[in-house]
Amino acid sequence: MAATPVKIGLLVPLQSGLVVDKSISEISIYEGANIIGRNNLDVADKRVSREHVSLQTSPDGSAELVVKGSNPLVLKSGNLRKKLYTGEKVALHHGDILELIPGSHCFKYELVGSKQASSSRTCTNFTSKGKRASMEEALPVKKHRQVDGTEAIAGALQDKHGSISLINSSSIKSDSQAELASSLDSCDGLEAIRRFHVSEDRESLIFRLMHVQGLPAWANSSSVTIKDVIQGDVLVAILSNYMVDIDWLLSACPTMKKIPHVLVLHGESGATVEHIKKNKPPNWILHKPPLPISYGTHHSKAMLLVYPKGLRVVVHTANLIFVDWNNKTQGLWMQDFPWKDHKSGMGSPFENDLVDYLNVLKWPEFSVNLPNVGDININASFFRKFDYSNAAVRLIASVPGYHAGPNLKKWGHMKLRNILGDCVFDKEFHKSPLVYQFSSLGSLDEKWLSELLFSMSSGVSHDKSPLGIGKPLIIWPTVEDVRCSLEGYAAGSAIPSPQKNVEKEFLNKYWAKWKATHVGRCHAMPHIKTYVRYNGQNLAWFLLTSANLSKAAWGALQKNNSQLMIRSYELGVLFLPTAIQKHGSVFSCTGNSNLKKGGRVPPANGDDFKSKLVTLCWKGNGRTDSSTEVIQLPVPYQLPPQPYTSEDVPWSWDRRYTKKDLVLVTCGVSLFGTKMGDMSSKAKALIKWLDTDAGILARIEALVVISGALMTFLALFGSYRRRSRSSAIKYSLWAAYTVTDSISAYTIGLMQTASFRNQLFVLWSAFLIIVRCGTHSISAFSIQDNDNGLSNLLHLALLGVYASFIYNSYFQLTSFWVPVEIFWVVCMVKIFERAFVFELVRKPNASMVNTKLVSDYMHYEHELSNEDEVDPALMKGYKYLVIGEDEEDVKIGPPDYLMKLMLENAAVAYEVVTVEKIWRCPGRVLKNSQAARDVCLSFACSAPAFHFGYPGAGGSPKTVEAHPRRTLGRSQENFRGD
Repeated sequence: MAATPVKIGLLVPLQSGLVVDKSISEISIYEGANIIGRNNLDVADKRVSREHVSLQTSPDGSAELVVKGSNPLVLKSGNLRKKLYTGEKVALHHGDILELIPGSHCFKYELVGSKQASSSRTCTNFTSKGKRASMEEALPVKKHRQVDGTEAIAGALQDKHGSISLINSSSIKSDSQAELASSLDSCDGLEAIRRFHVSEDRESLIFRLMHVQGLPAWANSSSVTIKDVIQGDVLVAILSNYMVDIDWLLSACPTMKKIPHVLVLHGESGATVEHIKKNKPPNWILHKPPLPISYGTHHSKAMLLVYPKGLRVVVHTANLIFVDWNNKTQGLWMQDFPWKDHKSGMGSPFENDLVDYLNVLKWPEFSVNLPNVGDININASFFRKFDYSNAAVRLIASVPGYHAGPNLKKWGHMKLRNILGDCVFDKEFHKSPLVYQFSSLGSLDEKWLSELLFSMSSGVSHDKSPLGIGKPLIIWPTVEDVRCSLEGYAAGSAIPSPQKNVEKEFLNKYWAKWKATHVGRCHAMPHIKTYVRYNGQNLAWFLLTSANLSKAAWGALQKNNSQLMIRSYELGVLFLPTAIQKHGSVFSCTGNSNLKKGGRVPPANGDDFKSKLVTLCWKGNGRTDSSTEVIQLPVPYQLPPQPYTSEDVPWSWDRRYTKKDLVLVTCGVSLFGTKMGDMSSKAKALIKWLDTDAGILARIEALVVISGALMTFLALFGSYRRRSRSSAIKYSLWAAYTVTDSISAYTIGLMQTASFRNQLFVLWSAFLIIVRCGTHSISAFSIQDNDNGLSNLLHLALLGVYASFIYNSYFQLTSFWVPVEIFWVVCMVKIFERAFVFELVRKPNASMVNTKLVSDYMHYEHELSNEDEVDPALMKGYKYLVIGEDEEDVKIGPPDYLMKLMLENAAVAYEVVTVEKIWRCPGRVLKNSQAARDVCLSFACSAPAFHFGYPGAGGSPKTVEAHPRRTLGRSQENFRGD
């Protein structure tokens, strides 16, 4: 009798809104092979093959999907959506959605019974039989991920009771395949972090990934939050970091408010420091370590927490800000150390390295009263009072300065070279590759990269032969990685490398992809910094640090390699496969017991325990001796890394990206990671972000747009400044005219003082020069400004010089110099055109009228003329000046010169042309081109005065009636006025 098949799950039909469609039958999925096709549908569809999909399921609920039909299908897994074609394979998880035909026959894969808790949606790892398929589109990133009750309970239990277990080789059973390789060639284990559990008595031997909001429970099952780190009865806290958001820190970790003594070592400056001082508790001390060399930073990220029982040392990679502890891939190591007893001998290497580093920080000493200790000064020497003999790592620190002699190998990459040089590694790491993974790329050259590689390749094998130089790869997010991340393009502000650093040709051979499927952090952009030497899934060593790949962080050798110059403070921990004590002891400052005996029973031969470092994707199928303990580290990226393809573009934060990211298009997550509705936090995060390079670039872009909008507004409505009776319009134009010049000047200055360069700066600055010239053109219509013509010309000349300086500064930085040249020529022509127009307006001649003189004369003419003699229909009595004044105003002086000339000098009166004279010209005169120009000029001068109202003529019946009667009158005499 055949065995009854075991039901694993269901394909649940869904409607268009992803609501269960009860009118369609569910499809049962059984353990083993399942064929899904046309016959499984209630309504036959010829687009669906009879064998459309094959599902091979395992007892644990995992399933492999293979496309059999000729038409593609769509798989939605977590935040991703992908179209699959014939022959492609992919893992199928609980909650994934299948569209048997894109847009049709939608089913959700659900496990039944206890299987549901063991499988959930993941950061999908798509594989194919042939070439790799491309992503079709991305689904919306939800602010609150919906997790079913079973998974939530399982995750909570896992968080509460789960702990990182070190794989003891003595418990690995031998089999006939014991000689097979014990590691995978590549990290292809989906959700490998599910199997990663924390053991409290061994957590100091590994590092932890930080919690990322919005990920499924399995991805955060062994992660840490700031509350997990800062807890218990802390007496003294020293927090070392680069960026500090005090408001977030106090809200995220209320324990900080209860700590009696807090010292914050920071790298902040300006308004941020003032804000911290204003809002910090009174028992907090702020200190920014000295930076003797320019362009350095205090970048170390660590915590020293003093408890009644001992000291907790924490080294991590996150700034003390919301986004770093919630939205990014970060790493953290911590270990507790007891107070020394009177029998303790000399300090350990860890102790010496720690105290040497703390001495350089030069913080102000302060006195505290500690239980069982009494009054004591908190300085660097204070930290020699703890027993670091069981330290599981070595410290690698950088401090600014010029280090030579005995200090040459004390800091930076020379410290790493020195420590690795004393280590013995397995033969498998001979010339093995390396990975550099970080979040900011300095300005590098090949010589320095070779210098760093030599340090990273130090060490010998058991036969005392050097390990040799390995091939390095740089794991760096692509533009698409950032665009599709949890934060969208905003995540790129924490990967702050400009194009000039990233797009160097010699770096192309190093680029490798960020791929974190196995830890569920594909879309949590890395702020973690790690360096590793590996072979398969075995690790020679692993470094978790704050140091990015830069000379400022690692140091550069000078003076024939006799001096190391470092600009910044950095701190990291180095994991080595060194011997672990036979009777290893584990201490906890917050546990119930002071000292717990740990470790395994020592080997019978009396050898020391040895540690073997591996990744989460390591598979322990091989045989290891009983003295070796395998320690899994949650390396958050695939090893070996996958090199870039020709389509991958490395992220640089000053490049313009037009394709929309997922966050801004599909979800309501705040751009800066703060909670929607928390306006105070959002505002503070915005202010802090605006001071970053990304924020400065955004400000410049916004100001350029505003300047363009104001210029357009003035061009369209500037004429209403003098003709409109609306105060609102007049004041709006006045305000736009006033502020545009200031905005343009400020924006150009902002571009000049920015610490980065953008290829578009040269175009933007040229545009702003045009804006400034454009706004000054309004002066040509101002009654008073023509007297300032020389100063205006000088101003334009200075603008031209300044614009040329900007052009020369940026010309070498741009890769599209031909359009820049053309645009620049246009800009300069525009400046000279403005200058020429000013000069024409300033100097009256036979073809142009001095605006100020016309207005003054009109005012005077109205007072002297007899309005009874005025006839608007025939333009009689309208003696408004057209041409003829020339230099007479200099001899006699406005405004009364014209009346005197016309009354006293018949010859001059004959030469003077007025509106009245032109209007009375016979028709044949209009055939003359010069007369035609005079008529046009007459209309140009008289129409604004009659219709719009110059200040000198405003309110006069003569002015008000002239325009309508002249243009509407249809008599033969005034017909020419039409």
